[in-house]
Amino acid sequence: MTDDTMPADDAATTPHPTAPAFASFTTERIPHRERIEFWEAHNTNALIGLDIRTLDDSPLRAEERNLHLPTLRFAHVRGSPQVVERSQSTITAHPTEDVALFLCLDGESFFHSDQGTHVLHRGQALLCDADSPFLRGFSVGVHELVLTLPKSTFTQISRGADLRQPRTVNFSASAAQGSPECQSALEMARLILGAFKRPDLDSQTAEDLTVELMERTLHGAGPDYRSTHERALRVIDHHLADPNLNRAQTARAVGVSERQLSRIFADQGTTFSETVTRQRIHHSQKLMEKQPQLSISEVGLRSGFPSASHFSRTFREHTGLSPREARAAAQP
Repeated sequence: MTDDTMPADDAATTPHPTAPAFASFTTERIPHRERIEFWEAHNTNALIGLDIRTLDDSPLRAEERNLHLPTLRFAHVRGSPQVVERSQSTITAHPTEDVALFLCLDGESFFHSDQGTHVLHRGQALLCDADSPFLRGFSVGVHELVLTLPKSTFTQISRGADLRQPRTVNFSASAAQGSPECQSALEMARLILGAFKRPDLDSQTAEDLTVELMERTLHGAGPDYRSTHERALRVIDHHLADPNLNRAQTARAVGVSERQLSRIFADQGTTFSETVTRQRIHHSQKLMEKQPQLSISEVGLRSGFPSASHFSRTFREHTGLSPREARAAAQP
């Protein structure tokens, strides 16, 4: 799959203050005998530590463009035939705590680990634990995109699943027509490739979108935002008196990740915490109206506030009145 088959988004002209860090490497001007050493050093610093060797006596040819977001890393890699290995000794010397996604743009490659061997062709991708030993080979040369993301992020978006077994997914245009997962993988490939043409790229926006597309690649097209938002509101209302109610608990209850839940609330022009606070204030107002015998402290506790002082302060911030003033004003 060539660059031309994956159009980038239109570029803007004004640099963004949260632009990502770009780097590049090429063996072109490096003496032949030193190329593998420099190639290994670059990958160790910019992506994943590897042991690399060529398949014949021909000089190694390799180039790589790297883009570092807040926690994700992108790479666009080209090179002559080679074998790359991430052995246990290399992992010990250069741990990553990352998950890696390899997306084959052209040719083919093999991926071998203790779990078996996978052959990747153009338009196919493989997801694996970057800290588990593997061997990869490129008999006709390498042309691929690489994405790494923290294992903690993967655990969240995979809803607790692990990567004991590498996973493969198609991202070709033909596969994307019949599969939401493949469509998301294709969009992710286009986003990564297009990012290298966007020096003005907003790194946090690109990272959030990439993680969302990865989640959709793992689970499908994603939730219906409207119905999920409604279910989340019901969960909040049911657990409103619990001062420990949090985003993680609510996300599990509605079957999405915390990151996706945040995006769902953002789509409604608010945040999870703002919604919980607003619901608690509304609940406290109804309690004071219907049960005037309750003390202000009891009203706050039944509405999920951890203390009377926190309740009074938050209530005044949102209504302009103290709870006592509001209750007095509501009495006939």
